[in-house]
Amino acid sequence: MLRPRSCVSLLCTLVVGFFALSCGERSLSEEDQELLTDLRVELEDVRREISETESESSSLVGGLVAVLSSARAEVLKTTEALLQQRIHAIESGAEVEIVVPIAAMDTGLVSALEKDIRVQRQELDSARRDLNQYSTGLVRALTLSTVCTYKQSLAMLEQRRLIAKYGLGLPSLSSDDVSQSGGTGYPISSPAEPLVDAGSLADEIIEVRLKSKRYSEQDYQDYILLNIDFTASGLDKPARAIKGVLNLNDLFGETKMRLRWTIDEPINPNQRVSVHGSGFEYNQFVDEHQWARMTSAQNMTASFTVTDILYEDGTRREIP
Repeated sequence: MLRPRSCVSLLCTLVVGFFALSCGERSLSEEDQELLTDLRVELEDVRREISETESESSSLVGGLVAVLSSARAEVLKTTEALLQQRIHAIESGAEVEIVVPIAAMDTGLVSALEKDIRVQRQELDSARRDLNQYSTGLVRALTLSTVCTYKQSLAMLEQRRLIAKYGLGLPSLSSDDVSQSGGTGYPISSPAEPLVDAGSLADEIIEVRLKSKRYSEQDYQDYILLNIDFTASGLDKPARAIKGVLNLNDLFGETKMRLRWTIDEPINPNQRVSVHGSGFEYNQFVDEHQWARMTSAQNMTASFTVTDILYEDGTRREIP
């Protein structure tokens, strides 16, 4: 028969043993161990590039080159976070106990991206050789901006390659996750679902001129804010409000981002209404948001697809 002190001692031994087993490292398969090794190598490469980029940025004061360098550092830091997330998921067995976004691996896309990366590196090397030919002047400044642009493109291509190769997960926002109004008093629009059957009438009622765009940090939130002119060139009679989708496009007219938007000022046919400081809450993990931040307003176009009109006379019209 065990004495009370012996029982206590045995219980303590069992508890210590239990916690020792619980706190030990998770047993990893050989495949997981190889994957972890590859991911850690990639992580070190990214961290080295972050260090180099931050070192370069510290010597830059304003201008296009500084903006490109800052954007590149942000992309690299996002890639670092994605790699760390994937490493922690494997080490902790998060696929069983914790929901971690994992993307599908795509070997075909990896091969295509690796080819693009090789071409981009060749062009970067060529630009660097050109840069070494100039010590000062406008040509050097332009060549330096070209070098920084190639570096920025490489950072984004590398991020896409890693996502496709290792199934890194980018968190996404649904329309329910995004507030219709920001905490700073700016009217914020939420991302809209792509429109499949936008008719020509809906696109011709309102003309849009994107005048400027800026990135803003307010109350611990980041925003992309726009200054826009809306002209009711196709409106049939005075309206109290017009609801629709603001399309942000590249120079070729390809839509890169859509925002639900309401023109809530009264507007007459052929009248222009200007909107200042409206936009959306910026999320660095969303590709469309990254494009909107890094693309200058001069390299963007905009259009407006009307879905609903509330007229001054009280009638309402839905555009199919």
